[in-house]
Amino acid sequence: MATIQNLKQSINRNVEAIMPQDDQKEAFKNALESYFNKIKANEHESEEFQKGVFKDFLEEIIPDKQINTRGKIDLAIYNGKSTESNVGVIVEYKKLDNKAEMMSLDNLNTRGAS
Repeated sequence: MATIQNLKQSINRNVEAIMPQDDQKEAFKNALESYFNKIKANEHESEEFQKGVFKDFLEEIIPDKQINTRGKIDLAIYNGKSTESNVGVIVEYKKLDNKAEMMSLDNLNTRGAS
């Protein structure tokens, strides 16, 4: 006979151990709102300026990882606290009002005409 479980009961204990707590969710929400406000207020600023605002956001929500450029990569989130560790995430950042190079549903793989 099948037993019906709620979501909390059905989550693997290992997954449950890494689930964010309510205060972490609130801190993320606040950091995201702050990022959106800063970027919207500076939507005509340069790509480098906007990328710096995004880097600040990432450093606030992922304090235990190195976040920096790497070669021609706009931003890299390293697997450790130094650039000696491997890159775990690559970020290609585009200026908010750069419609020509921004990906869309019709063109997911774009960097513009450069």
